[in-house]
Amino acid sequence: MILQWTIHSFLLFSVSSKEILKFITRSHTSHLSKYTTYLDSTLLHFQIPSDVLFASLKIEVEERRQTIFPCKAENVDLYFKHGSPPVINPDGSKFPSTFYNLSRPQPFYINFTSQSPAQYINLTSPTPGMYFISTFLAYTDPRYDGINQEGLVPKCKVYLVITLYISTVEDVEIVTKDVDMEVTLSSKSYAVFKFFAPEKVDHVFLTIVDSVSCKDCDFFNVRIQPHNVPSMFKSIKSLDIPVANFSRQNYSINIWTPENAWYYLRFQFTQKTFSLINGGFFTFRLKFFLLPELINENITLNLNNSNFDTYVPDPVFRLHRDGNISNIMSYNEYDLVRERNSDNFVYGYDLRPKKNGKIPLYINATNDKFTVLKFVIQDSTDSGGTAQFHLAVKPRAKYVNGKRIVETDPENNQVVACIRKGVRELPLWPNNCFFNNISQPSPIFVNKTVENASVMIPYPEPGTWFISIRLFCGSCESCNCSNHCQHKHETCMQVCEENCEPEQCNNCTNTCRQSVIEEDECRGCDCIGGCKRNNINCNTSIVFEVASFSCVDGTCGDNGKCVFSISEGFVVTSCFCTNNYRGWECSDNSQANPYSAIVVEMVLLTLSNLMFVPAVYLAIKRHYYIESLTYTLLCLSSTFYHACDAGENIISYCLIRLNVLQFSDFFCALLSFWVTLIAMAYLSEPLMSILHMLGAILLAFGTTYNKMSVWLFAFPALAGIFIIFVSWFVKYKQLDHVFPSKRYLKRNFPVGIVVVTVGLITFAFLQTRNNYKYLHSLWHILMATGIIILLPDKDTFVPTKL
Repeated sequence: MILQWTIHSFLLFSVSSKEILKFITRSHTSHLSKYTTYLDSTLLHFQIPSDVLFASLKIEVEERRQTIFPCKAENVDLYFKHGSPPVINPDGSKFPSTFYNLSRPQPFYINFTSQSPAQYINLTSPTPGMYFISTFLAYTDPRYDGINQEGLVPKCKVYLVITLYISTVEDVEIVTKDVDMEVTLSSKSYAVFKFFAPEKVDHVFLTIVDSVSCKDCDFFNVRIQPHNVPSMFKSIKSLDIPVANFSRQNYSINIWTPENAWYYLRFQFTQKTFSLINGGFFTFRLKFFLLPELINENITLNLNNSNFDTYVPDPVFRLHRDGNISNIMSYNEYDLVRERNSDNFVYGYDLRPKKNGKIPLYINATNDKFTVLKFVIQDSTDSGGTAQFHLAVKPRAKYVNGKRIVETDPENNQVVACIRKGVRELPLWPNNCFFNNISQPSPIFVNKTVENASVMIPYPEPGTWFISIRLFCGSCESCNCSNHCQHKHETCMQVCEENCEPEQCNNCTNTCRQSVIEEDECRGCDCIGGCKRNNINCNTSIVFEVASFSCVDGTCGDNGKCVFSISEGFVVTSCFCTNNYRGWECSDNSQANPYSAIVVEMVLLTLSNLMFVPAVYLAIKRHYYIESLTYTLLCLSSTFYHACDAGENIISYCLIRLNVLQFSDFFCALLSFWVTLIAMAYLSEPLMSILHMLGAILLAFGTTYNKMSVWLFAFPALAGIFIIFVSWFVKYKQLDHVFPSKRYLKRNFPVGIVVVTVGLITFAFLQTRNNYKYLHSLWHILMATGIIILLPDKDTFVPTKL
């Protein structure tokens, strides 16, 4: 649905815009890997500048064949997100319950195949800044993936080439406050302006005056958007004025502005039929209103009547307003101080130190105002870990007769907290966060049953973040403020702020509010932060922690390790899980094997090697001493390798490093295969010794080069079979008798070949991760059985008559 919308927007844009798409950048990925953990994803990032009306990503796929087989189509997943790397779980694993993704840019997802034509992702009115792409070959359940030998199946490498094109609005004029801007527009054209709202600007009042409409136009459109150029379909504020009414009156819009943000204004005349007849003109101006900073009487009283050390320094006291009469409420804001650590992504935030240098450990909260904690996450260096916010209520303590008594908060007290980048949300009862007429669940709250709570933000976006904390005393009786009363308040505010003197404009809020709630029909609007005002007062002390760590709390639990990965110079941390655990912190055990299954795996893979003991005994009995030594080494190396590799690090035992054990297992298996074939050939010295040594050297080289290649098994097998038949044929010609014996040719040889063939098919084609412990154990048994059947006895090479 989103993709359809972006394509539709692109078509409209292409028709109505004269701008030309400009090439910005092109990125080439390394070859894509199949997703098993976040480490398998390829991470790219690119920058979209400001004043961009449209951006398009062109995604092209390249396949490079690695074998003689043609490539098969692979599914490719691609996620992209603004601000920081996307937090994803394509394997369906569980996120930690404290992960918080509401109010954050959500990743956009597309899926295509490696043989698809070029894909396009179109962004209308994109937010400027850094965008991140995470791409990989689509996840499949590894339990059912085949364990294939290289060379038997197609092998291709998939690469992506991603190109960014943009279209910008040229010569965007910057508007300042209290300056009349005269604009002339032709039909079907538009004009874009922008202004900057600094930190202390609460809202901006836009007024349109002295307008003359376009004769053949239908509507005059106003679009307003923070951070990026608005389109006809994307804006936070819009106004569509019928042209018939446009010249008769003035129009105004109230814009509630996040701090330190650029705002864009787009004006346009629209008409149903295209015409080049003259357009219209108008004048607009902007009026800025500062955040009201209040005097907090309680803090002044505390300074005069209590120990100065208990004072938490430097709060700012302001009024929260969003145009809704029921949501007017004062708040205290604290600008937190950053504390860094030399470790990557490890940092924290504290309250400013007191005059004596001590850092306050808690803040005081009352029910008549809420508290805001402000902190800044820096670009790139801060976004690769996990930000964490912990909240708890400080126990009340008092001394009675020299004894310290801890009191609990009243049972009906509840603390609600909201956290969001760029805006201060208003906490509402019972556990909601409100901003811009949108209410959503609060990520964190504390009450009688929940004594402390926490929330984690993986890969937090850079910028200014706000944590809003509010104390409620018991239940909240919701406001019953009718739309009629709300409209009265909005009209009063509009008239007051349009005509007020700068030094008196901040009085409009209280003046209009008081005039509305004094009316009988609007007494239900006497509210504070969404709740009806009452005479109940309460307070508490709140302990908090704002910090960041790599991965999750710097670790990945008992079943994973925290790993740093670098892509295009950008560093992120993620968990590499073991023991079949999954998830962001390796806590999802849905695919982990129970302990009994791990024991069964260990027992099968190790004890199945005991089948080589009869082969060793038989080789010694038949005077094959080199062969018996090789089978003994194979039995030991395979047993110790699987004792280390199996057991999922729970009951595993590693005598030496795993890679050494793996080499010895593969090498001894191949060498056993080789010496058995040479024994079957019945060669004389010194040719037998030469072939033993030559085979050992070449197999050691091949095992080191690529132990998983099918040719490592195929070449010794083909060479050995060739040597056997040449040797047998020469003996047959020399002796003019059947060689070897008929009994061996009719019984041992065909049965042994069948057993070995079944074993090779099982090893090469049938194994998956899910059945590995069974089929690989069967492979051990079949190979040992094949040796017992095929190893010749002393009567095998006694010639028999034809």
